[in-house]
Amino acid sequence: PPVQGEGSLWPILPLLLAYGLYGAGYIGYMTFVAAVVGDSLVLFGLLGLGALLTGPVWGPWVERVGGRKGLFHVLLVLFLGSLPPLALHLPALSALLFGLSFLGVITALTQAFRTLLPPSAWPRAMGLSTAAFALGQAVGPAVAGFFAEMTGRGEGALWAASVLLFLALLPTWSRPQKP
Repeated sequence: PPVQGEGSLWPILPLLLAYGLYGAGYIGYMTFVAAVVGDSLVLFGLLGLGALLTGPVWGPWVERVGGRKGLFHVLLVLFLGSLPPLALHLPALSALLFGLSFLGVITALTQAFRTLLPPSAWPRAMGLSTAAFALGQAVGPAVAGFFAEMTGRGEGALWAASVLLFLALLPTWSRPQKP
């Protein structure tokens, strides 16, 4: 239970789940994409370029639509960029979309915390989100690797990463507010 005056963390539990799934999907993609697609110099160069553009692209958008909706939008672009058909046939676009979005998740999550919680609860929320992300990063490569082994192809790892990123979208879906 929260300490008196700190506020409840219940409003962010779905976001913590999403962030853990994001951690698993993000690292699954990053671990296996170069092995599947090849040409890692160009691939990671475009990922880096996308990451440089994260702030100017996602910052104003998240500020405009809010953290929870913004998190959904960022994760949606990240999911689309991770899809194996895109990664295999248009790897430059995949890398750019993925690079543009993977750091935007942090921006949107932080904004959601600021909106949903009182300032006294922010440190605990960030601590819990770090733990959820770390758990996802620990599990993600194993899940992706398992599917690569099951299918006998590296693309299985990318499909697993995409599924994890899709699952991360679900808890961020905004539900209508009751009056």
